[in-house]
Amino acid sequence: MTWEISDFRVRTTTPSQESDVLYANGRMQVAVCISIKAINKDTGTRYKLSQAELDSSQLVDYYNSSKTLQGDWSYSSQENEFTHTLAVGMSVSDSAPKDTPTYGSFEEGPQEKCYWVSTTKADNKHIGACITQPDGTVISTSDPDYKSQVTLTGKTPIYYTTDNTTQVSKETDSGQYKANLVRGSRSTPADGHWKQYNYYVSTNVHQLLKANIYGYDESGNTNPHHDSRMSHSFAYAPNDNYLNLCFIWDYGPPSSTTAGLHYEGTTTVAGQNYKYKADACANIGVNQQERHLCLTHLRFNAGVNTWGDKWHVGCWFELYDIFGNTGTMSVKWDDKAIVFRDGKP
Repeated sequence: MTWEISDFRVRTTTPSQESDVLYANGRMQVAVCISIKAINKDTGTRYKLSQAELDSSQLVDYYNSSKTLQGDWSYSSQENEFTHTLAVGMSVSDSAPKDTPTYGSFEEGPQEKCYWVSTTKADNKHIGACITQPDGTVISTSDPDYKSQVTLTGKTPIYYTTDNTTQVSKETDSGQYKANLVRGSRSTPADGHWKQYNYYVSTNVHQLLKANIYGYDESGNTNPHHDSRMSHSFAYAPNDNYLNLCFIWDYGPPSSTTAGLHYEGTTTVAGQNYKYKADACANIGVNQQERHLCLTHLRFNAGVNTWGDKWHVGCWFELYDIFGNTGTMSVKWDDKAIVFRDGKP
């Protein structure tokens, strides 16, 4: 059966159905829907396009319908995780394309194919659509019978740095850990104290959606101490009688974990040499603040200077807000606190 187009339009999912705005970060998407009516060429009755026929429609440059959207402006059938509307007072569900148009019957309304458009260019783009009929004729929304287009505006993206993010440190918990001084067969308790400081990072312009973390010890077995409780660590920093451990956590819901290590070393007390054995660990809570990336500084006070050599790795992370704007920062220990710097290490 052969068919031909009887009505052909494009629309956005904003109230105007004619325009939309998105960040030109290559990740934010807005919907552009192609509305199509087709008829049986022989009988003139409505023809229902198959899904494959609907999928053959394309988004094009309105003023050059032979040029499909690609490069700076592109589109996909796949919806991503980022928010799709900048419209004030409109929820994501309000702006999302509907699978089924709201018409009384098939005979009344068009069929629709919705695509997700993104851009890396801060500019205006006039977009139309085209489809090829079975007889080989290419129909475009720029044809005189239709003259239908939408205008999308790419907005300069936000890049997050230490200036437009917030980094807050909070003393979160404290407790004791078990340790012993051993000389020969004699073992003397030498329990110590620990404190936990959680650092929370958030984006100031729009809400944080996710964070990707890099350059840390994923398993706890790639540092000199080979202890699974050191997983997610990026710094081991003895300072006098204190041991400072730094961790970065996967972005997610509140959780608890055991962080630290078993340590054995030697120390001198009152002129006598001792072996120092410590289970320098703490059961801690992380990710207690929603929409924040969480890092932890654990400080252990032993009363003895025996923690060995310090080490660190080049830890960094990428932040993504709900619209796909991003920023890259690195972290390190500076002997007093975790510090944040722009860019990779």
